[in-house]
Amino acid sequence: MQKLLLFLFLFPILGTAQDQIQVNNVDNLSLGYKNGRKAKVCNGNVSFSQGDITITCDKAYLYSDVNEVEANGNVFISQPGTTVQGDNLYYYGNSKEAVISNNVILNSEGSVLTTNTLRYNTASKYGYYNSGAKIISQRDTLTSVFGSYSGFTKRYGFRKNVVLRNPDYTMVSDTLQYHVPTSTAYFYGPTTITAQNNIIKCKYGWYNTETEKSLFTRGATIFSKKNTIRADSLLYDRTAAVGRAFGNIRMIDSSENVIIFGDRGIHYRNGGLTTITGLPLAKKAMDGGDSLWLVADTFNYFSTDTMRLLAAYRTAKIMTLDMKGVCDSLIYNVTDSVINMFYKPVLWTETNEISANYIQIHLRQNQINQMDLFDSSWIIQEEAPGHYNQIKGDTMFNHFKDNKLSQVMVISKAESVYYAKESDTAYTGINVISSEKMRIALDSQVVKKITFYGAPKAKLYPLNQISKQERTLDGFMLRTERKPKIALFYKRLPQNIPESE
Repeated sequence: MQKLLLFLFLFPILGTAQDQIQVNNVDNLSLGYKNGRKAKVCNGNVSFSQGDITITCDKAYLYSDVNEVEANGNVFISQPGTTVQGDNLYYYGNSKEAVISNNVILNSEGSVLTTNTLRYNTASKYGYYNSGAKIISQRDTLTSVFGSYSGFTKRYGFRKNVVLRNPDYTMVSDTLQYHVPTSTAYFYGPTTITAQNNIIKCKYGWYNTETEKSLFTRGATIFSKKNTIRADSLLYDRTAAVGRAFGNIRMIDSSENVIIFGDRGIHYRNGGLTTITGLPLAKKAMDGGDSLWLVADTFNYFSTDTMRLLAAYRTAKIMTLDMKGVCDSLIYNVTDSVINMFYKPVLWTETNEISANYIQIHLRQNQINQMDLFDSSWIIQEEAPGHYNQIKGDTMFNHFKDNKLSQVMVISKAESVYYAKESDTAYTGINVISSEKMRIALDSQVVKKITFYGAPKAKLYPLNQISKQERTLDGFMLRTERKPKIALFYKRLPQNIPESE
C-alpha cells in the first residue's frame, strides 16, 4: 500500500516534468517581471521545446510556475508536418494551446494559411481563426471570415463569405470544408461555381479541384449559354465536359422555350448533346398559350449555336391543342419548326386520322402549315358514325389553314371515297374516284372541289346502292386504339413546376 501511494504521488510530478517547456537556447537570460508576473526574460536567438514542437523567437517571457511562454518577434513554431509563424505568441504549455497574432502563416502538407490571429493546439494539431484568412493550396486560393484546420485529418473548415479561386473557376459558398491530400472541397449551404462555359449552383456536394470531378445535390443546377439543367443530383466531370443527372431532371432551353423532364440524363458539353431517359417529357411553349408536348422512351437533344434538334426514340407520342400523334421515332427540328415522324406514324387532327410510313410536319407561327406524307399515305375523316371519307396515295402534300386541312395534293396512285352533298345536310351519294394524281380542296373539313390528273375513274353511288365493302378503299384501317391519351402526358409532368416553366 505504501508503494502504491508513493507511485500515485510521483506520477503527476513525472508527467508535469515531461510536459514542461524547456529552454534550448538564449543569448541573454535574466529574471524579471511582466505585467506584475515573475518571469524568465529571454533575449536573442531564443529557442524552447516541448514534446515534438520547437518554438523560436527574438524575445520571450517564460512563466515557469504556470508553464507558459509569451514570445515576440519572428515567432516560429515547428512540429513534424506543420509550421506556424507570426509576430507574437502566447503559449499555454499545459493545454498545448498557442495564440499567434500579426502576420500569421500556417504551413502544412503544401497548403499555406495566412491570417491575423490564429489559435492552434500543438497536441491535436487543430487551429481556428475568426478574423478572416487566406489559404493557398496548389492552384487554389481560398478566403473566408471564420475557419479551422486539423493537422491529423488535413482538413480545413470555412464559414461566412467563403470564396475559392482557381484559374479555371471561382467558387462562392456559405460553409465549406477542404481536404488537402485529395484536393477536394465539400460544401454545405448555398454554393455557386462560376467558370467560363457555365455556372453551377447547389446547396450540398463536393468538388475535386485536382481531377475536376464533382457531385452537386439539393437544388443542383448547371447554367450554360445554351441551356439550363436541374436535377436532384448532378455528377460533373469538367475535364471530360460530361455531366450526369439523376432524379427530377429539367433541361431548359430558354431561347427556344423548350423544357425536357426526365429521371436520368447525360450531357456532353462539347458535342452539345443531352440524352434523357426515365419517362422523359418535352414541352415546347407556343404562341397563344398552346404547347407542344412530346413523350418517348429516350430523348436526344442537340444544341448548337445555330440549331436545336430533339430526337425521340421508341413509342414517341406528340400532342398539341389541335393534334395528337404516335410513331416509333421522331425528330423535331425546333429551330426550323419541322417534325419528322418515322415507322408507322399516325396523326389525329379534329376529325382526321392521317397515316403513312413517314410524315413530315411544317409548323408556322406555332400552327400546322403543311404536312407531307410518304409511302402508303392515308387521310381518313369520319363523316358520320361508321361512315368515313378517305384519301389514299403514295405521296401526299397537305396544306392547312388555321390548323384545319384546306388542300390535299395526292401524287401517284390517288384514290378517294367521299360523301357528296347538295347542301350541308343532304347527301347525294358516295363518290369513289381513282387517278394518277388528285388535288382536293376543302373548306371546314368539307370537300369542295376535286381536280384529277391523267385518266380518272369516278363513280357516284347512291347511298342505298353501295355495299359496305365498296365504301372503303383497299387497306382501310382505323388506328384509334393507338391515339395517345392526355393523361399520359400529364402523368409524366413533375409537380410544383415554377410558373416560369
